[in-house]
This record gives sequence, structure tokens and C-alpha cells, in this order.
Amino acid sequence: MDINSIVRAWKDQAFRQNLSPAEQAQLPAHPAGFIELTETDLGVVSGGATTANCHTNSPQCFHSHWFVCTLHPCS
Repeated sequence: MDINSIVRAWKDQAFRQNLSPAEQAQLPAHPAGFIELTETDLGVVSGGATTANCHTNSPQCFHSHWFVCTLHPCS
């Protein structure tokens, strides 16, 4: 199996599922590994910022301290 087919199989689930069992067995593991997030993990992901736990939801607090808003006593 050539490198382009391997990469496509990693990226394209439909392509991967259409491979024969023998071809699927030849695929090396994806270099990033297998990652599965639970619903709990996804529930705490906020893209690096949140106002949910901020002392105040004022725009000034969120704008000034977005990366430490839960730690900064904005009020």
C-alpha cells in the first residue's frame, strides 16, 4: 500500500471501511495515536476561555482576564 493510500485511510473513514480486511491489516497505526474523549472530558472543554466560573460576567472581566478568569477576583 502506498503512502497516499495510507494517509487517505487515516483521514477518510469511508475509504478505510471500503478497504479489504487484508488491506486494513496492512495499515500502520496513525502517528497521532487513538484518542477518545468521554462526554465528561468534552463537557469541560471550553476552547481556552470561559465566563461560566468568573466572579462576574462583565465584558471587562472576560476581556482582561480571559485566560485566568476563574482565578482572578474580577468584580
